[in-house]
Amino acid sequence: MKAQNARIKEYLFFRFRKFIPVKFKKVIKRILLAWQIIKWRWLKLGVSNVQSYNASFLVIKNIEYCQLAQISVLSFLYFHRNSHVKIFCDQTTGPLLKRIFRREIKQGNVSVFEPDFLGASWQEAKIAVISDLKGPNGIYVDADMRFNGRLKLNQELMFFVEEFSLESLHPFSLLGDLWRRFNENRPCAMLNTSLIYNGGSNQEFFKKSTLNNFHNFECELRLEIESSKLKENEKVQIWRLREQLFLSLIAQQSKVKVSFVKQLDSRLDGTIVESSYYGSTGLGF
Repeated sequence: MKAQNARIKEYLFFRFRKFIPVKFKKVIKRILLAWQIIKWRWLKLGVSNVQSYNASFLVIKNIEYCQLAQISVLSFLYFHRNSHVKIFCDQTTGPLLKRIFRREIKQGNVSVFEPDFLGASWQEAKIAVISDLKGPNGIYVDADMRFNGRLKLNQELMFFVEEFSLESLHPFSLLGDLWRRFNENRPCAMLNTSLIYNGGSNQEFFKKSTLNNFHNFECELRLEIESSKLKENEKVQIWRLREQLFLSLIAQQSKVKVSFVKQLDSRLDGTIVESSYYGSTGLGF
């Protein structure tokens, strides 16, 4: 009977939600999100993950990411309370982050660092943070993620999800020769770098994922783009994803076993960890 009533309520909600004013929907979302933040911060999960992770987050350039980071970091710590979070920021985001996480910083669960990212693109900053993941349980997490459960990670290099074959999807397929050079003429996949786990035994990948190698890759990619038949908007699209392309290619070039946190993914799918994809959609939670 309870299950039947729940299905009826769900049906009624989706049947009539189009009649609910947009402003009212936004108010409800803000209230629910505020309650979630209170829960993550003040309530303790009955059974938390006993595994201790060292999680690194990057929040620079855009102050909007500070509020997204609050959701990402607090939900992560709620399900992994034995872990420690390091947030890498800049002068734009640092002051607000220190206010948002004042309680967690005081408790020692969160540390906020302001490296010298002056003049660096956010792509360069992300590579710098990921290449420096320390210890056997180092994780990089994008600031626009939300955790709904405990991670179950293998002791191997892990990415968030495998997205698509670079040689089968336009416009990336127009640069097929470049992708094949990284993987001995075998097809390469685009890997989602919203979450990367070092697994503790993948030094080959991290030796190659250095800033110096990334800068070399940028030069090579720029030459390929400029000499290609790509349209201007396609050039911009590929160039914006250059750090994701670099990490995907390096992982497959390194010949280490790569597994994935999720086999399939869609925006806010409600699974163990989800992304709002704020960078590409401009949408939050």
